[in-house]
Amino acid sequence: MASMQQSRAEGQEKAEEWTDSMQQKADSASQRTAGSAELAKDSAQHKAAAGQEKAASAAETAKGKADSAAESAKDKATRAADSGKESLGLGSTADAARDKTLNAAQSAKETAQEGADKTANLLQQTGESVKNIAQGAVDSVKNTLGMGERK
Repeated sequence: MASMQQSRAEGQEKAEEWTDSMQQKADSASQRTAGSAELAKDSAQHKAAAGQEKAASAAETAKGKADSAAESAKDKATRAADSGKESLGLGSTADAARDKTLNAAQSAKETAQEGADKTANLLQQTGESVKNIAQGAVDSVKNTLGMGERK
């Protein structure tokens, strides 16, 4: 009977050792996963910030090109109107044509600016969405592993 109790005690001790070992391994895996989740979050936030910077740069470039195109169209219209006016001796008709061309150039400039603004806004919203999704994934992993915020 004593031998059986001794065997039982040894089995109980081994089970406790095994349980402790498994708990340590689970804790270690949990910490590694949390670290990986933080790295993923940081990477996603960095990429979102880079995307926002690219969007701002693209919007600025588009605005510059629109301004340049509008200015070029305005200059060409003015030269064409002046040339036409001089060669034909027409004052009001050439002025009207120039004004229409200038109005069309201004409208093109405004449309291009609106498009650039919409593009920048869309890219910024996309960057924010990516950032929020990454944060949600990190929080989900932490909560799954029992490492979320304690309330």
